[in-house]
Amino acid sequence: MVVRPKLISLDTATWGNLARDKDRNAAAQELIKRLSVGDVIPFLSWHHVAELIHHGSQKVFNQRVALFRSLPFIAFLKQSQEKAYIGNIIDLRNAEISEAFRDPAADHATIIERASGRITNGFSSGAVLCRDNEEWWELYRQNFANDSQRRAVEISALVHFPTTDLSEKVFARDQKLRPLNEAQAQFKKMAQILALRLKKDVKKALPNPESLAQEFMRAAYEDCLVMYKDKTIGIDALLKVYGVDRERLPKNPTVADVGDEAVFIKQLSINESQFGLPNGALQQVIRKEMLPSWVVWSGLSRALLKLPKAESGNLNDKSIVPFGLYVDGLQVDKRIRDAIRRVARSSKLFATLQSKLFEATDYKRLCEGIDDLANH
Repeated sequence: MVVRPKLISLDTATWGNLARDKDRNAAAQELIKRLSVGDVIPFLSWHHVAELIHHGSQKVFNQRVALFRSLPFIAFLKQSQEKAYIGNIIDLRNAEISEAFRDPAADHATIIERASGRITNGFSSGAVLCRDNEEWWELYRQNFANDSQRRAVEISALVHFPTTDLSEKVFARDQKLRPLNEAQAQFKKMAQILALRLKKDVKKALPNPESLAQEFMRAAYEDCLVMYKDKTIGIDALLKVYGVDRERLPKNPTVADVGDEAVFIKQLSINESQFGLPNGALQQVIRKEMLPSWVVWSGLSRALLKLPKAESGNLNDKSIVPFGLYVDGLQVDKRIRDAIRRVARSSKLFATLQSKLFEATDYKRLCEGIDDLANH
C-alpha cells in the first residue's frame, strides 16, 4: 500500500537558521536528515521563497539555495509553466474558486478536500527545484525584491492603524456628510495621527512615515470627494469607487465589512484575469465567505490588528497561513500562533489550523514533532 507522505510548512525563520547552521551545527544536520526521510516533506509557497531570497547578502542567498538543493524531497504548489513555477496565494485561491464555482453550495471542508490536489500538486527533488527556479530567484532578488518588500512593509504598517472606527455602522440613519472644509481639516488631522503611529508603533522603522501617511490620506480624501458630487447618492457613490455592491454586504455592515469586501473584490479581479474572464464575472457567483483561504486571511488580519505594534512580516504571514489548511503541519512564529489560537475559539477553520501547529522552534524538538506527525 502506498502511503501519502505528510507535508509540513516550516517558518521562514527556521529555513534561514537551517541554511546558516547546516554545515556547523549537529542538531541542524539531524533536522535536515529527518526532513530527507520522505515520510514528512517540507512544503514551500512563493511567499516562503520570496522572504528567504530577498536577503541583501549574496552569501546568505547562496546558503539558502544550497539548503533547498540538498533536500531530496520538496512539495509546493506548482504553476503550469516549465520554470519559475512555485505558486502563491492567488494560485491557491484559483483552486478554491474553481471548486466553489462548480458547486456554490459546497462547505469549507468540501472545498478544501476537492481543491487540495491542485494546491499540493508539486513534488520534486531540491536539485530539480533549484535548477528550474534559481534563475528567476536571482532575477527577482536583483530587480524586484527591494521594491516588493518595501511596499509590503508599508502596507503592513498602514493597515495596522485604521483611521476610522472599524465597528462603525456604514448605513447609520443619523449619518450626515461633514461640510467639505471640515472634511479637509479632519483628513489633515487623521494624516498627522497616522504619521505619529507610523513613527512610534512600527517595529521596523519606516524611512518616510510623514509622506507615507500624507499620501495615503490624500488618496482616501480624493476617493471621498465623490460623495459631495451627488449627495443624494452619498455612501453608495463611495462604495462604487471601491467596487463594492451593497447587496454583497452583510446586514448592518460595518466599516470593516466594507473594507474586507473592497479588498476581496480587488483580489478577485486578479483571479478573473488569470481565468481569462471579464471583470466582474466571478462576482456573480463567488462570495468571500465561500473561500476557506479568504476566511483565514481576513480572520488573521483582524486578529493582528489587536497587536500594539505593526510587524513588517504581517502581509507575508497572511499569505502563508492559508496554505496551512492544505498541509499536515504548520510552523509559524509565536505572534501568529497566538493570533490563530484567539480566532480558533470561534472558527472551525482556525481550530483546524490550531490542530496542525508546531510549538517547537529548536531543532531537537522539531525532529521530535516531525516524528509524531509521521506516526499519526
